Formats: sequence, structure tokens, C-alpha cells
Amino acid sequence: MLEQLASAFTPEARKHGSDLSEQGVVALAQASDTAVQAYVRVSTPIRVALSSEAISSVSFVARCSCPAGRKRRLCKHVWATLLQVEKNHPDFLDSKRVVGPPAEATAGAGEDSFKQKQADNRKAHYQKQKARAKEQKQDKRNLESGRSLKRAGPQAPEAVVAALAYFSENGFPMLPPIDVEAVKNARKLLSRVFHPDKGGSHAEMLALNENAETLIEYAL
Repeated sequence: MLEQLASAFTPEARKHGSDLSEQGVVALAQASDTAVQAYVRVSTPIRVALSSEAISSVSFVARCSCPAGRKRRLCKHVWATLLQVEKNHPDFLDSKRVVGPPAEATAGAGEDSFKQKQADNRKAHYQKQKARAKEQKQDKRNLESGRSLKRAGPQAPEAVVAALAYFSENGFPMLPPIDVEAVKNARKLLSRVFHPDKGGSHAEMLALNENAETLIEYAL
């Protein structure tokens, strides 16, 4: 059954493949009329795959994970697998007259797909690290804000504690002792957001000024 396929292999590949078959190191993991998956149990396990488009196809493709197979050569592992298929699953070889390695374009596409998958995994890992770093940074800010409020009260008036919370919630956490210039700078920057002429409202601007004056008076 393998006579017409033998010419595709070198005599050396057939000889060493026959030796492997006799050693009993070839195991068929999956076998159907159109596809075969096999493993050659040597020092570094080798995977061999045979596939055809249909049962009636006269040709099929052989892939091997060994160095020779990666160079698109029909190697000893493929021949050893064919010998095992002939013994245990001969239906796959019915009508088969031609065997060859995968087309070069197909191999290249597979390699490109693998590289793309690696790139996607690296990108996803980077995004997770970035998100985690952002979370840690926010946790630190929240912690400092909590410490600020704790140090400000209970000796500080309730209005001061509320004003500190207001500026912290709006992106300007402050640590006692209160810095008047820091308060004024925060009010200046927030006014660019809350002022009615900038898209804010009168109520927002009023709240900003009231909280700022509370901290400034307390600091003085």
C-alpha cells in the first residue's frame, strides 16, 4: 500500500522510519478516514499530522514538528507514522498516491498567526499591568485622602472636614496643615470647569468658592 508513496522519501528516511516503527514508539492519538494525529515517543516527543481534503482524495499532506519537518521535508517520523497507519488504520491510505509537505504559503500563514497570537497576548498582559498600576495609584490617593480627613478632624470644624472632602473628590487632595496657596491654585483650576462661562453652573461655582474660603479662613 505504501509502494507508491515510498518514492517521496529518501532511502535514509525510510530506513530510520522503519527502525522507529519496529521499536514501537509510534502512537496514533487520532485516526479517521481524512486525518491522523500521531506521536513519536523519542527523547523529544515528535508530533505528526496527516490530512486529506476528502476520503476520495489521491493526495494528502504530512506535517512533522521535527527540524526536518519544519523545513518542509518528508522525514523518518512521517514514514514511521505511515507504517503504523498501514497496520492500524489502513482506510486512511485507500486511494492515496501522493504525499507532500504543507504548502509554503500555508506554513508561513501559520507562523504569522502564531506570532500575532503572541503579540496579542503581550498586549493583553501589558493592558492588565497598566490597569493594575492605575488601580494602585488610585488606592494610594484614596488612602492619603482618608489620612488627610482623619488628621483634620475631630479638632477641625465640620465645615473644614467637608471642604477637604470636596477638594479631594474633585482631584485636589490636601494634607494638613492647609496651604493657602494650594487652595487658591485649586480654586483657580476648578473654576475653569465650574464657571458658567466654561460650561459649569452658578451653583457649582458657589460651592467651589464657599469650600475654598472655608479652608483659607481656617488656615489663617
